[in-house]
Amino acid sequence: MGGPQTGVASRGAVLLRPLPEDLPPGRWAGYKDTVRGPALDWHTALGVIRIVHCDDRKVATDVATAIVGSGNPDNVVTVCALYGDMSFRGPALVAADTAHPGIEYEAD
Repeated sequence: MGGPQTGVASRGAVLLRPLPEDLPPGRWAGYKDTVRGPALDWHTALGVIRIVHCDDRKVATDVATAIVGSGNPDNVVTVCALYGDMSFRGPALVAADTAHPGIEYEAD
């Protein structure tokens, strides 16, 4: 067997794949503490998504990097971070995939 990243680094980023058309709703999986604050986990058809609420940049990459470094025991595929002030479009939503944690994507 490989190290803790086996299967994660070898898969392509979930964020770069087209979404299936009929995704079932996710299920709340509980609260998690992270290196950048509290988070909520959601089990989805794409895998576990961890949502972090913070008021700082690079939160998604920091949390995704820490998850990969710890061996990803919760099988998180994507970290989303909500940060910034409310505006007409809402706060910023960025995401980092645990396959490539150093890259943040702006969610749409």
